[in-house]
Amino acid sequence: MSHRDSRFSHQPDSTPIQSDVRPDSFLGDLLATPKPPEHTRLYFVNANGLLHGALGGEFAEVCETMSEQHIDIMGIAESHLDTRFPNLVQTCAAAARRTFTHSRICMASSRRTYNASYKPGGTAMISNGPVTGRITQTHCDSMGRWCSTSHRGAGGYHVTAVIAYQVCKTRPTKDMSANPSQQPIRKIAAVTQQFSMMVDNFAPTRPVPDLPAGLPTRPPKTEP
Repeated sequence: MSHRDSRFSHQPDSTPIQSDVRPDSFLGDLLATPKPPEHTRLYFVNANGLLHGALGGEFAEVCETMSEQHIDIMGIAESHLDTRFPNLVQTCAAAARRTFTHSRICMASSRRTYNASYKPGGTAMISNGPVTGRITQTHCDSMGRWCSTSHRGAGGYHVTAVIAYQVCKTRPTKDMSANPSQQPIRKIAAVTQQFSMMVDNFAPTRPVPDLPAGLPTRPPKTEP
């Protein structure tokens, strides 16, 4: 959500000229505002934590940024907000209502609670404007790994927007049961298994209602 840094210059028909790169510097073209009315703007970001407050805290600031940049749907990874903390979701929803005429929020975190608004991980999705009238369903993962909203489009088609976050361990626990040559292989296998489980959990096990006839769906699981 950073604005273009003055240390980046852009010339027609050329790539941006970059100098004095620093962490979190902005790269790329600015979002056109106002956006074309026929466009739906989606924005996904790893927030690395939002501070909660009585009026929504930084969640309210995110809503203001969405309004300024004409963003219809925003997905947030690592919200670091405990949805089980008293009134937290209600406070965030109230912040969205103060900013937008029409809004819908979906927030997910794990079942573990720390008796505080802060909790590592978590995801959130904010929708506002006309797209909220096309939302047919929302889903918040019980482990906080993803949020999604499904929208009814023209011709009976459905579009689902998903924000997902998978925790990565920078310092995995050493496996004493394997020799040094086997440990990297086991680490790769563990990460692959976690990702496969995440995808498997998210994939629908039955046809989604109102999907156009003929679209492929994932067959139900069968016991061996």
